[in-house]
Amino acid sequence: MKMNIYIGDGSKIKTRIRNQHCSGNVEGSSLRKHVAKNIGYNLSTTTREKGSAKTRLDLIDPSFGENHINEYMRSGKWKYVNCISAAEAKDFQFFAIQKINPPTLFNINKGSWDIKTKDRYEELFKILIDCPPLSYDETKVIPNLPGVYLFLSDTEPKYFKK
Repeated sequence: MKMNIYIGDGSKIKTRIRNQHCSGNVEGSSLRKHVAKNIGYNLSTTTREKGSAKTRLDLIDPSFGENHINEYMRSGKWKYVNCISAAEAKDFQFFAIQKINPPTLFNINKGSWDIKTKDRYEELFKILIDCPPLSYDETKVIPNLPGVYLFLSDTEPKYFKK
């Protein structure tokens, strides 16, 4: 049975899913940070010369852990719904987080959403829940538009073995 792991939004959801959640590093994705911590990896934060924070896996070879996270993210399934704008996607994300049952594993920020949009969001939520789950390879077909996605997995990250 698939668990609801995370609901997110993006102005370009295909890029968000494929390049930031299923590739890349923990610095570019709060979902990857949650997965890393759940697996048991420690994170280290340093300050760059320009003052911004740099977050990495605290490993001798961080690429080992990042590849492990990639494998986990690519082993799950993805559902999505497109929205008319990035602003709508951000607002709808909080509606979906509050509505989904059972709740997601990693959505900590429950946020608020515009109550005037309830009917629209009910429609979007039905589309999100009813759409067929896509494998990582199948996410290539997702339009790179604003939207909300749901990440599902049979396995909680801490139990995922390489």
